[in-house]
Amino acid sequence: MLLFLLSCSKDESSVNSLGGDTNIALTTVDSTSGVYIKYRNEQVNNSIIKVKSREGGIVTYDAVFDISTLSAASKAKLLDYYEKAKAYYPVYPSMTIKPDQKLQFNFQLKFTSEGYMDIFTEGKPWVM
Repeated sequence: MLLFLLSCSKDESSVNSLGGDTNIALTTVDSTSGVYIKYRNEQVNNSIIKVKSREGGIVTYDAVFDISTLSAASKAKLLDYYEKAKAYYPVYPSMTIKPDQKLQFNFQLKFTSEGYMDIFTEGKPWVM
């Protein structure tokens, strides 16, 4: 029994792998999705996510969130979170707020018919 317990180990590769078909309609290049965002009980209008590329299941998205309709207090709070998010997610340095008050960034997911995997937290894969 002791030999059995010593020879066992957790297989991280099975936890952090994702199979399935990578050619799915949801990730067609140039397809867009509207996004419903509510921040501090205020609606963020004109928000969109667009598929920029898809290679081997790795999907790159461009996201634009129009924060111009938020109140001054909500914008100030969002800007505080924005700086914290840039520090927490260093793999996404493209996060910017443009002069027209649109928050723009890109991100990647591995997306298949079996689910998706992100690397948002600490650069480690996480399967949904």
